[in-house]
Amino acid sequence: MKIEINSVSFSKLKNEQGFVKYNIEASLDEVKNTDSEVVLKYRLVLLSNPTNAKITVEGVSTLYGEQNEISKQL
Repeated sequence: MKIEINSVSFSKLKNEQGFVKYNIEASLDEVKNTDSEVVLKYRLVLLSNPTNAKITVEGVSTLYGEQNEISKQL
């Protein structure tokens, strides 16, 4: 398995201190699927609650192996 992080960003949305929790939005999209590998694009967005900070992480993950091995990893 190979995981690449292509982008990380942090934004301060308000000038307030502290937060209770993060709301998390996640997406996973298949880019390529062959007999020996699957390439997935992922994106995680963490938004603080109350809304004063946002963290975004994006990248690509490549899974190698036979289809049954890849299915176990997923």
